[in-house]
Amino acid sequence: MEAYLNHQYPLATRQLTTALDLDYELTRDFSTEKFRQFSSIDEFPNLRKLSVSNHELEDLMGLRGVPHLEALDVSYNQLSSWDGLPHLPNLRELDVSFNECTGLDFQGLVPKLETLRIGHNFLANLSGINRLEALRLLAISGNRRVKQIDSLFELPLLETLYAKGMFIKDWRGVRLASQLKSLYITPTSQLSLDPLQHCQHLTVLHMSMGRLSGTVRIPALPKLETFIATKGPQVAQVTGWEDVRSLQRVDLSFNQLVEVPRALTLLPNLTFVSFRGNPLQSAHHLENLGHQVKVDLRETALPGPVLKQLISLPSGPQILW
Repeated sequence: MEAYLNHQYPLATRQLTTALDLDYELTRDFSTEKFRQFSSIDEFPNLRKLSVSNHELEDLMGLRGVPHLEALDVSYNQLSSWDGLPHLPNLRELDVSFNECTGLDFQGLVPKLETLRIGHNFLANLSGINRLEALRLLAISGNRRVKQIDSLFELPLLETLYAKGMFIKDWRGVRLASQLKSLYITPTSQLSLDPLQHCQHLTVLHMSMGRLSGTVRIPALPKLETFIATKGPQVAQVTGWEDVRSLQRVDLSFNQLVEVPRALTLLPNLTFVSFRGNPLQSAHHLENLGHQVKVDLRETALPGPVLKQLISLPSGPQILW
């Protein structure tokens, strides 16, 4: 790292540099070797943003002398702990996704952290997460060893949670997340969506690649604008549309729906709906949609004449097929 910095950044410019992007894709023309440790970073005292992604960092030793750092990206490395992490009083964004970290105890070193991306690591639990009281966005997708997540719902400012590919069975603690606005999960067959009705500020509910089956009822969420429930191979029916009148985008791709829910077509703010990959047997009710709505009917079982009839409607929806 030191050789690269000496080559690219003259000493006279280092005091003025506020952003360093040392991702491997940008540095490999200088050296085919990946960085294994930090060095000379303290010669950039006014750094606000630092990215050292896709290298071979094993620790954070050498990351010092950057008290103004606000964003740090060390994703796609070989970090297994927080060894060497200095006190970063102004850090607001931290990306350590795709590493080998096993814990979340930052010991008060990042008191202002608002965004933490730590997906696809080796976390066994979320111990210590409740100390990050400023967190607004948390991405923990892919940490399959984590089974309990109630502690993260104690975060008073949490607005966005990515927890896909984890198959959490118990979501009752989500009722404490009063500020939650966006939720991305991979549902299990035992998942009950009922606790989500306490998240009255939720605007995005994204469920994909899950194990839902039978009938799925959308919880009553007055501010919900986007509902995505894709690739749930056994979902045959979705209900509860009358309780989500703010919906604008609906994606039900690759399920087992055979008919279009009438209540869905009566939503006043709807602009997009996808039935792609479903074995639809009828397009009944789609004529209720206005021209402002795009409808994805690709890879459905609807015959060509039915699709052409929908397309020919002068004030009907825009059909993708």
